[in-house]
Amino acid sequence: MAKQSQVTVERRGDVAILSILCRSMDEPAAQQLHDDGLAASSEGPTRALVVDMSKVEFAPSVALGAFIRLAQALKLSGQRLVIVGVTQRVHGTFSVTRLDKVLERAPTRDDALRMLGAV
Repeated sequence: MAKQSQVTVERRGDVAILSILCRSMDEPAAQQLHDDGLAASSEGPTRALVVDMSKVEFAPSVALGAFIRLAQALKLSGQRLVIVGVTQRVHGTFSVTRLDKVLERAPTRDDALRMLGAV
């Protein structure tokens, strides 16, 4: 039986929006986010990825590593990564690891799209 996708991808112009569907970002979910993010960033003209984490309640170190790798890859190609919908618990993890200083964030998808000039 095939495993259900843990990440969905949709497009809004030249912005790809990835939604994480799982509550805990285990290693397979983190790898899928990284792989789907790279794939979405290389499809057509893409200047930014928005990652919606509103369903995620736990992001262990493997997930944080996926965000760092994805952000670095996008930066090298002149693209942006914006994280939205960060829950209080995940925000705590971002804060402790200082990723909140490295990763661009917005409260909601609409806020991110406005910030990117994609609305």
